[in-house]
Amino acid sequence: MEIDLNSVITTAIGIIGLMGGMIIRDRQVTKAINDGDAELHRRVNRIQEHYVRRDDLDKHLESIETLVGTIRDEQRETTRRIDEVLRSMNNNK
Repeated sequence: MEIDLNSVITTAIGIIGLMGGMIIRDRQVTKAINDGDAELHRRVNRIQEHYVRRDDLDKHLESIETLVGTIRDEQRETTRRIDEVLRSMNNNK
């Protein structure tokens, strides 16, 4: 059985081409995965920037509710004082 130099070179070129194609394909797949990961991280960061955690929101809402309650109580006191002044003015007539 004779091995021709042309056959060896052709086979070597075929194997090198096949391996090169596999390497290029793997690099493209890895790049696509990394690009997808980068986009995912950008989306996560955007969500973190624009949204608030529920427990932080609850704390702020509680402070707003407390403030509104205080304002309501002060308004009632002011209304009570105005009523007193009006009653005293009516009694003096």
